Formats: sequence, structure tokens, C-alpha cells
Amino acid sequence: MSESDAAPKWGFPVRASSLDVAWRRELREIDPADYTESDRARLFLSSVAGALAEQAIRLAETWDDGDRFPAALAADAVPLGKLATKALDYAVVTARVRGASWEDIGEQLGMTRQSAHTRWGELEAEWRRDNVGTSCIHPGTRAAGLDAWTERVNDPPDDPRIPHERRVSAALDVTADRSGHRPRQAARFPEGRAWNLVNRDPDLSARRRRRVTGFLALVYAAILHRDPGLAPDNDELADALRHAGTWGVDTDTVDASCARLDQAARGLLAREPAEWQAVLEDFVATSEAKDTPSGPHAVYWRDAVRVTTGADGFPSRRSLPVEDARRLLDMVVDPNGPANEPSAN
Repeated sequence: MSESDAAPKWGFPVRASSLDVAWRRELREIDPADYTESDRARLFLSSVAGALAEQAIRLAETWDDGDRFPAALAADAVPLGKLATKALDYAVVTARVRGASWEDIGEQLGMTRQSAHTRWGELEAEWRRDNVGTSCIHPGTRAAGLDAWTERVNDPPDDPRIPHERRVSAALDVTADRSGHRPRQAARFPEGRAWNLVNRDPDLSARRRRRVTGFLALVYAAILHRDPGLAPDNDELADALRHAGTWGVDTDTVDASCARLDQAARGLLAREPAEWQAVLEDFVATSEAKDTPSGPHAVYWRDAVRVTTGADGFPSRRSLPVEDARRLLDMVVDPNGPANEPSAN
């Protein structure tokens, strides 16, 4: 590899000059705190997958077979197994961060919910506790490197909807506005849509956005848990998103598909605090019983309602961002639409 190439810690080479383009410079200029937990987990998984692909290419090539001992092929194959295991591990962590239950993961991998939790529960807890926000690599630098690498190893696509120069970064939560992938984010429940609504209010601070997003995601998840029929029609969403970024499809199309769910969320939060809190508490309790106490919604809820001791020595509880959530839902809810409210009983 020449001096103009970079060999960053994620395990595959990119040319330094390929990072010095406008989009990739923007990625590195974004505040690291604005990259969501989902973004960070997905980028880490992409890095592992990139290292795995590079090692596989190395093993597939034969041009230098005559220069090495035959047994070296076996040695070259060893990292593949380790990286494949690591890719699976962090695919599960990413799925959990994005809201998948242990039951969902177990079903996909042909194992029980308990087996999946036993194998990866501790790794997920470690990721949430130690890795998010503490990486020495700026997430924008990681994203830019992955974009440059995927552009290098892929031919330009015939499909104009595929962003060849930003195959990895285009659909991250933090870049959805810039890349034209906002409609896709708006259709991903619960976290994606919550972030989508929050990002429509530029006046919210970064810290406030994260709190409101967590609360809205919890509300959406609780409602869908009680009434899965409120989920948008998959065929309708797929048809709209098939053209996203090509023919100017915007979030209005997705908003129309999500109208019943948004209406239900607004209707729930219009009720007395004791009623909507009962719905959320019931959902969290059920999630903990079915999955694990470290589930994302349970973690958010316990943090949100935690009683702390103030400077005056009296116990206090941080208020939930209910008014912000109501205001954001009012932006997309038809005031004359039906109020599909889940029961608190």
C-alpha cells in the first residue's frame, strides 16, 4: 500500500485522498454526540464486515500462491472464522439497539429466545455500558472510511437510487436529512420515526432531542405492543420508499401511511398522566419479563423515572418530555382524524 493510502484501525485500506471530498468532510464535522446509538452500532458492525470482506478477498486471490508455503492458506483462513463470529456478535448487538427482541433474534437464528439472550446478553450490556460514545474513532471518520472503501470495492450501480459514493453513511439517522434518506428513517419504528419527528424541530438541543426521542420511541413501541394493527401497511410503505430519493418522494407520503399510529400516540398522551404512564409501565414490565431488564425501552424508562436527591436534599424526579412529544405529534396528526387510543387497562 502506498504512502497515500491509509490503514485505519477498522482493518481495511482506503486511499487518503478519497476521504477528502465534500460529503466525507461533512461526516467528520458533525458533532459526535449527534450520531445515535443505532448509528454507532451499525458503523461498528460495518467496520467488522469490511475487515471480514478484505480477509476473504485475500484468501480468494491466487496470484502469490507460488511464493508461500501451502500451509499458509490455512493460517489465512483463521481470521475469517474469528471475524465472522465477531460480525454475528455485533449484528445481534445492532439489532438489539434498533429494538429487536430476543425472540425476534432467536427466530432468525434458529434458537430459543433464552439461548440468544444467554449468548449475547452480556455483550449487549457491555456495548451499552462501555462502547457507545467512548470510541477513539470519530463516528464520522469511521463512516467516511467505510464510504470510501465500499466505493472502491463496488462497481458503480445501474440503479440510480443507490448512492454509490455513500453506501454506508447515507441512511444513518444523523445524515438522513442530508442524504435524501429521511423517508426511510420516518418509516422505521420505533426509534427511526421518533428521531424523524424530533429532527423536524431545529430548536431542540442535542441533549433534549435524545430525551424526546427516547420517550417517543417508548410511546410508539408501547402502542404497537398493545395494538399491532396500528402499524403502517408494509406494502404501502414499500411502494413509497421504492422511489425515495429518485422521484422526489418526501416524508409526507410516509406520514400519510403512519397517520393512524401517530394519531394513537397523540391520543394516548392527551389522557391523564396516570393513564398513559400505566400503559408505558405495563409495556416495560412485559418487555422485561419477556426479554431482559437491559432492553432499550426498559433502560430508558428506568432512567426517566429514577428518583434522585437534589441539591436541597429533597428527592426529585426528572420530568418526562411529554409537552415536546405532544407538540411534535401535533405537526403530523390531523386534528379531525380518529383517535385510536390504546386502553390503559
